[in-house]
Order: sequence, then structure tokens, then C-alpha cells
Amino acid sequence: MSSAGINLCEKPALTAPAGVASNFADPVTLAPVISGVSSVLAGLAVLFVAARLCVKYHKMELTDYFVILSFVCSIGYYVIILCLNKYHRHQWDVPACWFTGEYMKLLFAEAFLLPFAICFSKAAILLMYRQIFTIDKKMRVAIWVGLFADFIIYGASLVIVPYFEAPHVGETWPGLIDNQRPARIIATGTEQGSLAVLLDLYIFILPIPRLYTLKLESRRKQKLLCVFGTALLGVIASVLGLVYRIALMHTEDGTWSEARVFMCIVTENFISLIVACMPSFVHFFNTIVVESSIFKYLSSKLEGIDRTPARKSTPCDKDWEPYYIAEYKTEPESSCLVSPMDQPVGGIYYELDAGSDACVSKSGVQAAYELDGCEIMRAPEGGQTFYHHEHDMC
Repeated sequence: MSSAGINLCEKPALTAPAGVASNFADPVTLAPVISGVSSVLAGLAVLFVAARLCVKYHKMELTDYFVILSFVCSIGYYVIILCLNKYHRHQWDVPACWFTGEYMKLLFAEAFLLPFAICFSKAAILLMYRQIFTIDKKMRVAIWVGLFADFIIYGASLVIVPYFEAPHVGETWPGLIDNQRPARIIATGTEQGSLAVLLDLYIFILPIPRLYTLKLESRRKQKLLCVFGTALLGVIASVLGLVYRIALMHTEDGTWSEARVFMCIVTENFISLIVACMPSFVHFFNTIVVESSIFKYLSSKLEGIDRTPARKSTPCDKDWEPYYIAEYKTEPESSCLVSPMDQPVGGIYYELDAGSDACVSKSGVQAAYELDGCEIMRAPEGGQTFYHHEHDMC
């Protein structure tokens, strides 16, 4: 490609700083890091989403459809970022001829898919909270506030992106390269990114006060730490993305700064999906993977002993002290939701494992006991006894 007798493929898109020479052959690039991190996270997202669909396929809810939409858009976004790999270097190492109409189309597709990918994954997390805290009215109001903010923040992109990054009437895609309008979306994206960080912090902090009051055994606490530790990585990625967006506003080295923003966005997208699917993945792993003959065989070889099937528990005939005081409540749109609270008999208990089918009416259970790894819920006065194992029904 040439312009006015100049071969643009031999000309850098940006003049290199003093003392630095342009390098088109083997420049410093973020492409391997972005490809590696995003591919690992994409693989994990596939695994977690597949596990969720296996658990929920016979009782799909709105949350599951949001997860599917977010997953499809996140994979599409991931593919676009891979297509932009050759641009993930300093702009003085990019030949000017690479900036074409096709490049502008990729940037438009990236910006247009992003709000769908991240909006639906965050909505899925909030709806997961709604399932867990279904009878907590204050929490439900807070969740609806979060959902409203989520759709407003990202829904605005449906207007902003086409206006700034698509050609208007009489314009062409190549013409956008010299048009200053697409560059103005950087400032708008930074403002939107600031609101997104606030939303991420809101979603992360929202359940903590309620969960802090739960009386949980150490294994369940470890699971919660795993969920929140993963979610915290997403918050960190969101904050870093905002930092790099701000840097993008104050640098001429656009391709390098864009690459850092892309890496943070991909990380946040896939981590949000993983968090939304984590309860179902735990249920899938505990009920299907752990109980599979292959897993038992491999475990026995690694441990040097044979794993024996879990013993069927018998009704609790001993006069034990209650392990948890609990009340079960089942909502038509949700799975069995229980959770221990340090309250007298009849207190509320929410189960974090939304995939569990061990549901009983709230009037059927008033005390819970622990026996050999099983939580045993008994109705007084000779009522039916229910057993709920850490992994599955005892």
C-alpha cells in the first residue's frame, strides 16, 4: 500500500521515541500473554458453563439463559481479540498500512460485543444472589438496584458504540481512520469504566454482611472463600482496566495501551462467568465427578487405599445438640435455599448450593444435626427425617 509515493508498509504508524528504533520483524508484544491468559480462562469458562448446563438443563431459569448469552458473546469477544493479536505491540512497531477499514470493523465488533458479554454475566451473578437470599426483602431490593444499574451502564453502549465507531451516512470504514470521532469514545469508555468498577464493588460487597452472620462449618467457609477469591480477581481486573483506560487517554501509543485494556476486559468477562457458574460446578463435581468410577479408581491409586461408598445414614436416635437450627423455605422459581443462622428454632437458613434437590417445606424441619459428614434434618414429633450430605444425598 502506498500514499503519495510513500510505502505505508515501511512507515511506522507512530514516530518512535528518541533512542528507540521501530521494529516490524520481532518487536516486544503483549500477544503471547493475552493469548495465553485469555485461552486458559476461556477453557475454564467452557468447563464451568458446561457443568452448569448439565446440572440445570431440566429446569432452566432466566439466570441460565443470561449465562448462555454472556458465554456466546464472551467467546466472540475472545476471538476478536485474537484476531487483533498482531496489533498488540507499541504503535511505532506497527506498519501504517495495517490501519485499514478491516481494522476499524474489528474495533467496532469488539466494542459492540463487550456490553452484552459483561452485562449478562453480572446480571447472572445478581440473579444467583436472588436465588440464595430469596426471602430477604432488603437483599432483594438491593439486587434489583444492582440489576437496574447493570442494564443502564452497559445498555448505553448500544447507542454510544454505533455513534462513535461506525461510519455515518456518506462515510466509509477506511475513512474512520482519519476521522477523530472514534477516538472520542476513549473518554466515554473511561467514564463508563468508572461506573462499571463501582458496580463490580457493589456486587462483590453486597452479600458479605449477610454471609458474615452465617454459622458455617470450615469446609463451607473454604468454599465461600474460593468463590469470593475468584470474584475478587474479577474486581481487580476491572480496576486495572480502568487504570489502563485512563492511561489510554494520555498517550499516543494507542495499540499498546489498548492491548492492556483488552487483556483486563477478557479476564473480567470470563471470571464473571466462572463465578456465576461456580455453585452449579461444585454440585456437578460432587455429585457426578466424585461419584464416578473413574474418579474413585484414580483416587484409590493416588491415596493407596480404596474409596468405599458413603454409608447410608440412619435416623438420628441419639439426643444430640442441634448442629444448626434451621428452617427450610422453597420458592417456585428456585431450588432449596437454606442457610444457618445463630437463632432459636425456626431461624432462617440459606443453602448456597442452589443445585441441591434436598428440599422440604419450611414447617417440616426445625432442627439439624451432624453425623459422619451428613447434615441430618429431623422434624420433631416423629416427622419424616431428611439427610443432606456434603456432596449429595446420604
